[in-house]
Amino acid sequence: IYNNNNNSNINSNKLLPMPIVPPAANALVELTPPPSNLIQTYDRPRNTQIDNFFSYSMSSGMEGYESKARSYKTKLFHTLFDSLATTATATQNNNEQQLPVVSVLEVGM
Repeated sequence: IYNNNNNSNINSNKLLPMPIVPPAANALVELTPPPSNLIQTYDRPRNTQIDNFFSYSMSSGMEGYESKARSYKTKLFHTLFDSLATTATATQNNNEQQLPVVSVLEVGM
């Protein structure tokens, strides 16, 4: 790796020292079951009737909401996506150029 910095105090032909890279970590561990008191506290049995009611309500009850909110959400997302920049101006060696901008937008629940 060469230093191509234009600083006059640095010799541009001098090799830069290589960074110290630690050895790779080994993430293999033995899996052990949690203590039973933690299972009772955090992994309680599910109630099938409540789960069935909830899933039915979500599948049938959201239709009215979605139909009323669809036009508003469409406008909202168009505004959001249009606001994302697609190019940016970069200057290097007194030369300006338009570069694409990579945007990552995660839309989830």
